[in-house]
Amino acid sequence: MPYKGMKTSSLKVRLGLTVRLCLTAWLCRAIFCGADVLAEEPEEEVAAEIITEAIVTETAEKPAAKIFNWSLTWNGSWEKTSLKLLNRTFHNQAELQLDILPADILLSARFLDRRTFDFELEEPLTNPLREATNVTGGLYHLSTGSKAVYGVLDEWGLPARIRNPWIRSPPYPENHGASSADMESEASSSKHDEMYLFLSTPMLSLSQNFGIRGFASAQMEIESGAMAFLGGLNLSIKRKTDLLLEAFYTERTLAPKTIGTWFGYPPPLPQRESVLYAAAFHIKSPKFSVSSDFAVSETFAWGTDIYANMGMTLSLRPIYISIAADGAGERFVFRDGAHREERFRGAAKIEWISRYNSVFRIDSVMRSPAFGEPFYTGSVGLYYRPPNRRDESIFRLTRVSVSADNIGENEKITGFVGFGIGIRKIGLSNPLRINLSGSWEEESAAGSLEFILTYRNFQLRSKAGMTIYAEKDNKFDLSISTSIRFRRGRMSLGAESPDFPERWNWSISWRAELFGKS
Repeated sequence: MPYKGMKTSSLKVRLGLTVRLCLTAWLCRAIFCGADVLAEEPEEEVAAEIITEAIVTETAEKPAAKIFNWSLTWNGSWEKTSLKLLNRTFHNQAELQLDILPADILLSARFLDRRTFDFELEEPLTNPLREATNVTGGLYHLSTGSKAVYGVLDEWGLPARIRNPWIRSPPYPENHGASSADMESEASSSKHDEMYLFLSTPMLSLSQNFGIRGFASAQMEIESGAMAFLGGLNLSIKRKTDLLLEAFYTERTLAPKTIGTWFGYPPPLPQRESVLYAAAFHIKSPKFSVSSDFAVSETFAWGTDIYANMGMTLSLRPIYISIAADGAGERFVFRDGAHREERFRGAAKIEWISRYNSVFRIDSVMRSPAFGEPFYTGSVGLYYRPPNRRDESIFRLTRVSVSADNIGENEKITGFVGFGIGIRKIGLSNPLRINLSGSWEEESAAGSLEFILTYRNFQLRSKAGMTIYAEKDNKFDLSISTSIRFRRGRMSLGAESPDFPERWNWSISWRAELFGKS
């Protein structure tokens, strides 16, 4: 093997140098000190000892390299709520990971389960309305990010953005992450098992100022057989500018569409084929960022239409200015197969991010039936977070926010002010928090007081609040929770009353961890 050969050569060179140095020293002493030196033999013994010591040092066995690491984690919780449908829910998540170090490969298997656990029932663990069990597994190549995953998946990036954008944040550039999918973290009864393969190259440096990475993925729903494909390139220019290009394609068979009334939207439709094409790009640099998605759907018996979005951020540190807009046509079919009416949304925000993690932000979102139509709903918000300096002040402002929403003829204004009280000298940085909020539409005002005590591995949280209504009875809420951390996990207990003292929610959660290596 090359490595062993290199070690043997190095040893031979070092031994040769040692022998030659010893012989040279012995000959010099013989020449200058006379023949008496020739009768002395201690120098030979010293040289032999040096050589022997070198051989022993070089050939000493080194500790064996690690082959793999493994971990086993178990997260669980039991919740008892005042709502009958969700009463006494038992959650479990177990995950086994094996990290094969020489191959840079990670194997992972995850078990997810959610069901009722009610001792008042004849069968405490049986309730079909709340049962969900998922088993997922994945193989990951850590250095490139390539993966193969099977089971219930959670996805993000372009495929998720064109599934239902109206429930997502405005399409600012910072919301345009790279596309991928991975194992779901919570049990789901509505999602079905899928197969997902993602292959990526490492970032290849073609020159000192240019790098490129290619990737592709394929996804298949096991039950329906629907396929989705994605491919793209990631370019790095002078290590300061990143360019992400993606292309996406999927097709599926949509179930027949029926409605209960003759004026419903959309009208009744037969079973039909739908094809969706999409593309995205994202440019990110220190001074600006630009991103955009464009999608076209072709659906039998319904038609063809488009969805598009664009966002841009200008970085004038410490000021950041962002704008975004997106819209969909009347007959565009989203990736989830839903038909939604024509819409348009515009958004803008200005942020001032200064030292000590201080933020001041003004943002606004407006919506209209279509591009060029009057806006029928909108919102504007102000947000301020003061600097988080390590000063000795006892009373500190933690957050201030105000938002105003206009939905048709309904207007709503809400505000929030948060304070913190603490003494850093004795290790209590923010043990007491005071939150005040109010809603103009509901003619209400609310306040809460939160206490946090942390001592080593133990933490206690308590919160008491009251909401005052102009035309309804006042409401009180109370909660208390405690948690303790162990070497191999943690455990938490909690009690909450959203309408004190009528309704109570109880919870217990835990986490256990085991690690090993070889």
